[in-house]
Formats: sequence, structure tokens, C-alpha cells
Amino acid sequence: MFPDRQTEIHQSWSNELTWLNKYFPSSTSKAYVVGDLSHDHWYLYINGVNTQQSNKSSPATSLVSSPRSNLNLENNHHHIRNDNINYPISPLVSPKDSIPQFLANRIARENYDGFQMDDSLELLMTELDSESASNFQLSKHQNEFPSMDPAHEDYGHLLGNKMMQTTGLDSIFDRMDVNSLKHDAFAFTPCGFSSNSIINEKYYYTLHITPEQGWSYASFETNLPNRNQSFLVNNVIKILKPNKLCLVFVRENLSNSENCLDNLIKFDLDDYTRVDKIVYDLKYDYKLLYSYFEKN
Repeated sequence: MFPDRQTEIHQSWSNELTWLNKYFPSSTSKAYVVGDLSHDHWYLYINGVNTQQSNKSSPATSLVSSPRSNLNLENNHHHIRNDNINYPISPLVSPKDSIPQFLANRIARENYDGFQMDDSLELLMTELDSESASNFQLSKHQNEFPSMDPAHEDYGHLLGNKMMQTTGLDSIFDRMDVNSLKHDAFAFTPCGFSSNSIINEKYYYTLHITPEQGWSYASFETNLPNRNQSFLVNNVIKILKPNKLCLVFVRENLSNSENCLDNLIKFDLDDYTRVDKIVYDLKYDYKLLYSYFEKN
């Protein structure tokens, strides 16, 4: 968004590709523009070598070496996988023994220790409903915590957790393991909202909202294995009510993953028209689904 206001690297896709290929071999890179160029669309950059290509009998090991990048709508976010990342825990991030009650009440315990599919689901939403967006304006939430202890609490995190409850966004957390959850929600000044959750050090939910009218925007992303992706999409859309949205789903193309992809390919949203639907076969046995919706 607003490429003319970005630094030179981010003012064009060709500039970004040149920059990326300084750090990754251009001989193994692939670059895509996904969607209608006259509307919102996605930029996708892939690079890497499938070191497990000769070992097709062990899909669990091939996941580690299958690189993929997910790029945000008009504002390219390049996600480079690194299984050795150590997530720092801020004092403001909820440890497992102090999960907010609203979140604990909605969490259904599940064991994620076995084989896991490598996938990601992302929603990019623009032109949010004005009433829904106003819930993330600080001016609507003055002096809500008069007994706050400034030495141990801050208004942004307290309000962030409360926003999750009052807006219903806590409903997206329906399949987490409490014992492995780190969660952080924050309300910004003068407006805006961010929620980040990490499960088992390798799965995540992220939700970011910019509510200003005229350029309102929200993004949601998760790589948590979940066969009911339609439930997640409907919950987020029902709360934020965007006029336009892009849905992108990337999944490893294994035999036991087809149902989830097929369901999203057929997926329809009430009160929305699907303008575009594109399916790509990517490197390393990955598939990408891109769907673009506009409100009726």
C-alpha cells in the first residue's frame, strides 16, 4: 500500500526482487504476481533447493527443506523459514500459567506432537466496516482501567486483551494447547490493534488492524494445522466486515491434504461475490489458492 511513500526498495516489485536476489541465488528463485493487476493482487517470491527430493517416502523430513514465501497485499512481506528461531518472551507476553481467562475458556486442547502438514492461511482485508473499525480507536476506550498498576501493567496490553473479548476476535482461538501458548494483544495510540500467538514454538496466529477510514486495512494469518479453515475465515470476516478481501492458502500437496484445499476452492462467503479464483502448482509439491472477494 502507498508504494510512493515507501523506501526505494519497496517502491516496486522489481526493486524488491533485485534486493532479494542479493541474498538468495537468482538461479533458484521464482517470482509471481497473483490476481487481477487492475485490482488488489499478491506478489509471491520463492527460493530454495529441495534437499529431500530424492526421499519422497519421508514427507515429514521434506517439510523442513521446502522453502516458501507469503507476500502481503501490495505491501510485500517475505517470510523466510527458520526452524531454529527462538522467540523472545517479553514480560508482557502471557506465560502458560496466566493465559487471559477469555482465551482459556475458548481453547480446546489438542496434541500437535505428531506429523504436521506445512500450510498457511492468510486474509488481507480493506475498506473495513466503519462501526467495526471504530472498536479499535483509542478515543472510544478512555479510562477503562482506573485501578491499573503502572509498575506491572500498561494500558495498551490491558485494552488489547479487552478488545479481543468485546469484538469477538477471541473466537478464532478454538484449537490451541494452553500449555504451549504465548499470547500478546496490544491496542495502539491513537488507533490500531495487534494480536500475536505462538503455539509449540512453531505455529502462530497473527492479526493486525489499521482502522482509519479511507485506508482501513486488516490482516490475519496462521500456519496452525486446522481442517476447518472455513470456520476461521467466517469468524474473522463476520467481525471486521471488509468490503474487499483476498484469501490465500498455501499447502504441501500431499494426498491427505486435498480435502482442506478442495473445501477452500469451493468456499463461498455470504453477502460476497468471488471475483477471482486461481490455483497454482508451485515448486516442491506445494499448491497455492488465491481468491478475491468483494461485498455485494
